[in-house]
Amino acid sequence: MIPEFDENGNLPPGIHYCEWEEFNDRFGTTATRRRMIDGLELAITQLKADRDSYQSQVDELKSEIAEYERLIKCDKSQSISIKIDSLNKIPDALIKARIAAKISQEKLAEILGIEEERVKEYEDTDYQCASFVEILEVSTVLGVEFEMAVMRVDFEEIEAVKGSAEKWRKRKMIMTAKITS
Repeated sequence: MIPEFDENGNLPPGIHYCEWEEFNDRFGTTATRRRMIDGLELAITQLKADRDSYQSQVDELKSEIAEYERLIKCDKSQSISIKIDSLNKIPDALIKARIAAKISQEKLAEILGIEEERVKEYEDTDYQCASFVEILEVSTVLGVEFEMAVMRVDFEEIEAVKGSAEKWRKRKMIMTAKITS
């Protein structure tokens, strides 16, 4: 609750807690003050959204650190499970397997018979620069095996991709025609 003003029109010293509605009613006595309070409310809302976003990033980093600590502390006498929820996560699993096996990028390159820079490139690009055979070689060296894999075929997704691919092909043909004419 906001206390009464003193004889000079000031609040008594200290922190005074109140609900937003009480603050708005007490201090939003003119159009200018209401605009200022609206601006303050907008700023507070944005700050809360930013805080939530940062907290989400902090939580994600904490989770990644916990996962990293789990990997570096794992007992190499027992196998570990690394769960992935899609094929897109295979690169993460390979990196995690390397860390858990306590194999450096340099050592992995040596075992594979390739340059260390190539392994760094694999990991920096989430294995996008690696062929399927190279990915299989890395997974073999790291002892990665699939225990069970279930693949779901989404026919609606297939149709959506076909439609997008057709539009892309048509645009490409039009652009090619414009360039050659």
